[in-house]
Amino acid sequence: MLSGLRRSLAADVVSDELYEDLETVLGEHAVRPSPDDRVAITARLRTATGRLVDVVPRLVSPNSDEENAVVDQMASAVVLSAEQPVREAEHGYLVRLACAVLTLLDHLGEAAEV
Repeated sequence: MLSGLRRSLAADVVSDELYEDLETVLGEHAVRPSPDDRVAITARLRTATGRLVDVVPRLVSPNSDEENAVVDQMASAVVLSAEQPVREAEHGYLVRLACAVLTLLDHLGEAAEV
């Protein structure tokens, strides 16, 4: 039952669209998204960051050695998601944001699989 609750909570955050956005930005065949696509993907990744920061602590029971790293990564993701890059830096920002989201997803592990 606990496993089902964990999956349900993760499913509220993790969607196929999120994985598609990560693939678009970080995937093997990633290309620079158009300006309109960058705006849309950035908005979705920012939303996902907030949700992941809310859910990760509920689903992950890090041991004391990992706990500080997880907290630091969540704090870094929040700060990064609040940045407003200049147009010339938007693509690099999007890659960094996608990497931060991917790191948070890694903490969810099996519960994040949809």
